[in-house]
Amino acid sequence: MKLGLTDLAVQRLKAPASGQVTVFDTNLRGFGVRLSQGGSKTWVVVTGKERRLTTLGRYPDVSLKDARTAAKKVLVAPPVLGVSTLTFPEARTAFLEAKKKKLKAPSIRLYTTYLNFFTWTKKVHLITKEDIKARLKELDGKKTAQNVAQQILKTFFMWCVKEEVVDRNPLARAEAPNKLRSRDRVLTDEELKKIWDATDYDFGRLVRVLMLTGARREEIARYGFGKTHLHFEDTKNNRSHTLPITPLVAEQLPVNGAVHWSNEKKKLDKLCGVEDWRLHDLRRTLSTNMARLKVPIHITERILNHVQGTQTAVSLIYNRWTYEEEVREALLTYEAFILGLVRASSSTSRRTVEQRKCVDEGDVLLRPSNG
Repeated sequence: MKLGLTDLAVQRLKAPASGQVTVFDTNLRGFGVRLSQGGSKTWVVVTGKERRLTTLGRYPDVSLKDARTAAKKVLVAPPVLGVSTLTFPEARTAFLEAKKKKLKAPSIRLYTTYLNFFTWTKKVHLITKEDIKARLKELDGKKTAQNVAQQILKTFFMWCVKEEVVDRNPLARAEAPNKLRSRDRVLTDEELKKIWDATDYDFGRLVRVLMLTGARREEIARYGFGKTHLHFEDTKNNRSHTLPITPLVAEQLPVNGAVHWSNEKKKLDKLCGVEDWRLHDLRRTLSTNMARLKVPIHITERILNHVQGTQTAVSLIYNRWTYEEEVREALLTYEAFILGLVRASSSTSRRTVEQRKCVDEGDVLLRPSNG
């Protein structure tokens, strides 16, 4: 966007609805004012073929006259290259270091994984929309991964603009590559039985704990446990979480969360024969069945460590009751429900011929049955 910049014109410029917009002066090439969503106005000048951005101060602290004078000096003698010369790997490292001060370990791991997917080695400001689209295309068929990868890269570029590594975010107006429907998959009683019957081995016991507690996969991978409780410190919502260990959960412990989840899940799919399901569906299934079993919703939310729904921000501050006994009773109720499903099947340790074939072929290493 270009405009003949005058004091009155700058005063009338409105903040963008989101992100940042730079309005360049029609009278001095490369000179302009950058408008931010928060309402700030910053004088800038862009120089060289690489379009290096230099900030000259904020309006009205720096007047239009002084900013234009400073811009002319920069245009005559461009400054020594600074942070705008960062390569993508260098900027990625700096970004992750900055985020470590604000985000929990799970978020840092997620950011690292997806940013490492982008393998450019050139300068950050030379990365184009076409570069990004080409790389995302390699995730065709993985719609959720595409969306997450683009969103994290968009956040990265927002940081780069803030730190003046680049003068624009190539993804500023980009929409998510895919429109995803929220999953509403709830496993049937029969499917729960099949999964339970197929999980009498190391990784399977981990899945059983997920089924019985509604814990998140990422959190059970880093759990701790004492004699009576499971402890989750590194949680999605940054709130420490504790659940009582019920008898059936105790039979599955200890479990090793340091596994290759994707590979192990594929093996389990072969064993159980249940199609189109995810481990997170166990969490939604627990919540649904808790309602079916007349467990009060605020107790279910305590089990799931939700901070929304019935647990408002105010109630979390003023209601410090832990509902320890109510949570234990609800988990025991659900445990009895699962046991009822398992006992309704032929045997908790018997497998179909197809399941035995998968085992014989070396897909998994079985442990002796708990029963």
